Amino acid sequence: MTWSVSSCFITLVVLFLWRVEDIAEACRCAPVHLQQAFCSADVVVSSLWSFCSFGGSKTLQKLADAPLCIFNRLFAVQTSLNHVSLLVIRAKVVGVTVGSNTKYDIQQIKMFKGPDRVIHAIFTSSSSASCGVTLETNKEYLITGQLNTAGRMHIITCNFIQYWEDLSGTQKKSLTRRYQSGCDCTIIRCSSLPCPVSTPDECLWTDWLLEDGQSGPQAKNFACLKRSDGSSSCGVTLETNKEYLITGQLNTAGRMHIITCNFIQYWEDLSGTQKKSLTRRYQSGCDCTIIRCSSLPCPVSTPDECLWTDWLLEDGQSGPQAKNFACLKRSDGSCTWYRGMAQSN
Repeated sequence: MTWSVSSCFITLVVLFLWRVEDIAEACRCAPVHLQQAFCSADVVVSSLWSFCSFGGSKTLQKLADAPLCIFNRLFAVQTSLNHVSLLVIRAKVVGVTVGSNTKYDIQQIKMFKGPDRVIHAIFTSSSSASCGVTLETNKEYLITGQLNTAGRMHIITCNFIQYWEDLSGTQKKSLTRRYQSGCDCTIIRCSSLPCPVSTPDECLWTDWLLEDGQSGPQAKNFACLKRSDGSSSCGVTLETNKEYLITGQLNTAGRMHIITCNFIQYWEDLSGTQKKSLTRRYQSGCDCTIIRCSSLPCPVSTPDECLWTDWLLEDGQSGPQAKNFACLKRSDGSCTWYRGMAQSN
């Protein structure tokens, strides 16, 4: 083999490997908050999948093979061949046919955002390399997807697709009542500190400082909404007939206002020590400073600081220091953790 042939062979191998890597990277999607998916979608429906079929459509094949463009809020198929609108539905899957593309026949339960029509089928690529989606029959989903000019709904991996039963009550309710009112706000995913906020219409999505942001409290229970001054704030949805511990702000009009950053928790989820400390211990430690430690080393700069190391684990709010300790003053003026004991029943 001559040098020129060897070089050509090496080049072809490199190009092949690059293409494989490119395909593998194509389906990497940054996660989105359900509100982002809703606001970016022109159609939102819920459905139960009953039939899944793979049907060949030249237009759909071109859409499936088109390169993916990653946006802050949503991911769409880039194509100059078709204008693509986006939608949101709740539906159930009922059957399957296999081909170059997969067609899921669905029973649409509710259209949350989109045209005044019923979606009967959803299409996706049969190849995972082209971001094809696999749905289970007889399962109910919340689905966001694309509606092309032919009137067909197409879905890819980067769409927000989740089992309906896995959504919280707040998320389900917000699809019809809250997310729409916050579509002028921008949700910024925060996965490592510091997280800058550049404009007042932004809300920091800090669930991603923990392991799984999609299961975090902001994802499950909050919406980013406009304040009266035009800035954004993560509004709070509370359940009726539920007992809470709530911290908030009292404005000059005498109204209590709460946002995502307030401490809001079901009363039943508090430990006995936490409940007792609200009246007996926390007040005496207000001159101390609690420093959240999420990665080592964690410096202590002054003697009146206590390191909150629960965050070295998965969920700091459920850790032993959060549930059972208070940061209190010693007689020498320094602060340290003291374990509080709940009263016996």
